[in-house]
Order: sequence, then C-alpha cells, then structure tokens
Amino acid sequence: MKIEIAKSDLENALAIVGNTVSGSGSDLSAHFLFRVYEGVAQVLAFHHRTFSLAPLKARVEGEDGDAFTVEAWRLTKWVSGIGDVAVLLSTDGKGEVKVAGGRSTIRLRSLDPSKFPYWDKTLAAAKNTGSVPAQRLGAALGYARRFVSQEDTTRPEISQVEAMDGCLWSSDRRTVSLVKVDGLQDMGLRVAGKDIPSVLKFLTSKPTVDDTVEVLEADSAVYFRRTDGAHVGAARPNAAFPKLKGVESDASEVWVEFAGDDLRSAVNVLSASASKDNEAILLSVKGKQLVFSMPSEAGGTDEYAVDLTGSENLEAFPAEGASIGFAHLLGFCDHFSLDTLRLEVHFKGKGGFFAFRKGTSEEDVNSYYTVVVWRT
Repeated sequence: MKIEIAKSDLENALAIVGNTVSGSGSDLSAHFLFRVYEGVAQVLAFHHRTFSLAPLKARVEGEDGDAFTVEAWRLTKWVSGIGDVAVLLSTDGKGEVKVAGGRSTIRLRSLDPSKFPYWDKTLAAAKNTGSVPAQRLGAALGYARRFVSQEDTTRPEISQVEAMDGCLWSSDRRTVSLVKVDGLQDMGLRVAGKDIPSVLKFLTSKPTVDDTVEVLEADSAVYFRRTDGAHVGAARPNAAFPKLKGVESDASEVWVEFAGDDLRSAVNVLSASASKDNEAILLSVKGKQLVFSMPSEAGGTDEYAVDLTGSENLEAFPAEGASIGFAHLLGFCDHFSLDTLRLEVHFKGKGGFFAFRKGTSEEDVNSYYTVVVWRT
C-alpha cells in the first residue's frame, strides 16, 4: 500500500484527526490509521469517546481494506521538519511503514489495523437530522459549554449539552442556558462536556468554519460531517438532559444595566480582600447606583459602587441584595465582548433569578438566554 500526498494536504488532514488522538501511551488511540476505503485514501483517529476521519487528496496504490498505522506524534513531528514537498507513505504489510519526503526517509512501526475500532456501520446507519453552518453551530456550542456541569460521575444528565426543541440546553445547577439555533429543530444530539472541545475544534477550524455540516445521529453516537466527508464524532451519553419547567420567561419589567469594565474592576478590587475560595458577589441598589460587595477576610464587608447605564423599576430590586457567582457575569461580558451588561430580575419563591438575553432580533440566527439563580 502506498500513499503519495502533498505536505500541505497531509497537514490539513492531520489537523482534523489530531483533535481526537491520545497525547500519551503507545496503543492504537495514539496512532493515526491510514486506509483505502471505497477507492479513497483516508486517515482516522480515536481517543476515548471521540473519533474523526479525513479524506486524503492523494494518489493511492492499494485495495479496499488495506491499512496501516503510525504513532501520531512521530508523524506530526517529522512533517513539521520537512519542506514543502511530496510525501510518500508505504508499507509492505509486515508492520513497518516507510515515510519519505525530500531528503528524508524514516521508518515507523505499525500496529495491527484490524484491531482499530472502525465506526463505518454506525455512521452508515445514523440518521441525518439536518444541516447547519459550522460557524453558527460552533458559536452556540462554545457558549453552551460554559454552563455544563463538571459532575460527570454523579450528575451525568447535566454534564452535557443536549438539543431539544431547536435549542441547545446546558446547566451547572446554578444556571440554565438555552441557545436557540436555526436548523436544530429536528435534532436531539447530545455531547458530553468533556467531548465538546474536540467537536469545537473541528467546527471552528479552517476550512470547516466556512462550510455547512450535516448532523448524523445514531443511538450510540453523533457525527458532524462537512461536505467533503471529513467528520468528527462523539459517543452519545446515556442519560437524558432533565425536562426543566419554568425556565423560559417573558422579559421582566425590573432590570439593571452596567458597564462591563466596572464589573471587572469590582471583582478584582473586592477579590483582593475576600477569601481566596470566594466565588460570589452581592448586588444591591443604593439610590441610582449598583453596589457590588464581598465579605472581607479581615472581617466586615467591602463595597464597590458603580453608576448604572440603564435601569427599570429600581425600587423593586431585592432590598437585601442578590448574591450570584461572579464568574457567570464575567462570562457573559467576555464571551460577547460586551461594553454593558443588562440583567433582568425575576422573582420566584423566596429568591429568584437573573436572566441574560442576547440576539433576540429577527435577524439573529442564534439567540441566547441564560438564567442564574440568586440568593438574598
């Protein structure tokens, strides 16, 4: 079996499958697998719950089923050290792979390709549930992952993102995020939080980000495939995202708006005197100002007052103030590079939640809605 390919084309293919290869060990999960499939040369990789494939723009000699593997880090390192030349990969089928290009020739070891966990049958049986521009889906998934729980062993149902009724849902118990994405109406995909980075790298990298991806769903996996056949997949979590009621709400008539830079300053200043493990900040209203405060490690409470850039019905703001994790507030500002942040105040029982909305006009292809529970 022989594969002749331009260095640049090989690099582009390895950049795709390199997102799902192990960075340690020497088993098959740390190898790239090259094969001939339906007359086309391909490179594949897998690691734990994620897997990927890229077709090769190459000349190939071999029959369907021919395959060999090479350690990923060795091939990647070698490719980075050669010039812009043609690369020839060849094997005699006895466990040795010769890699040649320009003035360099090296020999690498192949593992048994028959032991590779191919997913051809699962992919062939998967249902196409729709197509979405990769940039749109990547933006939605990148935001939703901010609110995925890290409790994957004890709370697997919220340690993921799931598509329901055209929205990507995620939650870390203190927050619930909904991202409405045009094109997700018929999808029910689930992606575990720890698998999202591999999917995101595929969706947001060139040239995928300028392409449209098909979403193919099977009982055991979900695949994101671009028009040339390159794709990334992830195992489907067994636990379903909980059906949450009362999350979506109409716009509140009580809201405050303030500068993002003022929020950053308040967090930096108040964190300097607070306990190192403090993650909450109290918001209260005094006159026409919003006051941020944290308990000082030395005793008492330190405050940082800022002018509001907008407000409605300030007199209805919780008199005792509302405590919230400041990382969520900073996340809103940083993700969207906001100059100002508007928080709606909603009341429920003895507490309530802040609601953040972005992209609510008819021209927006994605709309973002996140609620964060506050305590008095």
